[in-house]
Amino acid sequence: MRHIFVINPKAGKEKNRQKFEAQILAAGEKLNKKVEIYETKSAGDAEDFVRRTCEAKDPDEVIRFYACGGDGAVHEITNGVYGYENVEMGCIPMGTGNDFIRNFGTAKQFLDIEAQLLGESVDTDVIRYVERREGVDCKECYCMNMINIGFDCNVADLTATAKTWPLVNGSFAYLISVFIMLIKKEGANLRVEFDDGEVYDDKLLLMTAANGCFCGGGWKSNPVAEINDGIMDIGLIKDIP
Repeated sequence: MRHIFVINPKAGKEKNRQKFEAQILAAGEKLNKKVEIYETKSAGDAEDFVRRTCEAKDPDEVIRFYACGGDGAVHEITNGVYGYENVEMGCIPMGTGNDFIRNFGTAKQFLDIEAQLLGESVDTDVIRYVERREGVDCKECYCMNMINIGFDCNVADLTATAKTWPLVNGSFAYLISVFIMLIKKEGANLRVEFDDGEVYDDKLLLMTAANGCFCGGGWKSNPVAEINDGIMDIGLIKDIP
């Protein structure tokens, strides 16, 4: 099996990343595992690299790609590996939220490189979604954890700005943004149509389509969601005080 660590160089500090890459190489040498490191160059590069690698590999060759970053890295690699045989995905939490791995364990467990190299893969669900413009399907993607519209997107937008503020970074930026948005409560105007014919067409603070439980750096917004039950959990939150 090939073990390819796909690293987002913008996730974390340069010094920490160099130390992390040295840990990967040392763990591979110790366990006699074939490890490779690829640093992404831009948004979308991880998905493109993974897909190209999958298309070029021998059909019987097994590759495990490790998303080294945050949930954005998980999303890109999910879309890169989906549909290919003998391909697995691992996760190394180096981002801000790291919500997908919370469905399985702690960040400390997932930062153990040797355990990752020796670990067995498990099957999970994915959510397929389609971007449609003027009634025409123009983009198909897959989501591993959760799709949120409204409050969480408002928070994500503000978090990007909050990270530029002095002494604010990581989960603290999320926390500040959450409380600011709880005051502003922008939300979104949505029309939600369910398979049984039920329709909701009004303002919502938040809509979630969830495979996993967590979002926003550990907020358990969909507590009964299970990662492999074949069900997509939908949450509609109209307003909260």
